[in-house]
Parts: sequence; C-alpha cells; structure tokens
Amino acid sequence: MKAVQVPTLVLVGEQDAGTPPAMARDLAAAIPGARLEIIPGAAHLSNIEQADIFNRLLLDFLGG
Repeated sequence: MKAVQVPTLVLVGEQDAGTPPAMARDLAAAIPGARLEIIPGAAHLSNIEQADIFNRLLLDFLGG
C-alpha cells in the first residue's frame, strides 16, 4: 500500500463485521498519510446508516 501517493480517507463503521475497524486501522496504517475515521453506530453501509456523519466526514476530507 505504500505505493498509494494520494490523499486517502478510510471510513469504517464501528460495527462493520465485513471490514472491521481493526482491518481499517491496518489499511490506513499501510498508506502514508491516510486518515482513518470510525463512524459510530454504523455497520458496513455507513453511508446509509449514518448518512449525516458519513457526508460530513467526506466533505471535510474533500475540502481539506
């Protein structure tokens, strides 16, 4: 993953069983400068389950 040379946001739901937060942490740690955000109260479809939080985090990342 060190070949990734672009700003990277890793979003994960805190209750995601398919891609658990521990896996997301490992992924973010493997990408230089990646930002990790864990969305409370969400599972695998965090963009639907916690849409307001997901959108705020994404827009903040894109605007930063």
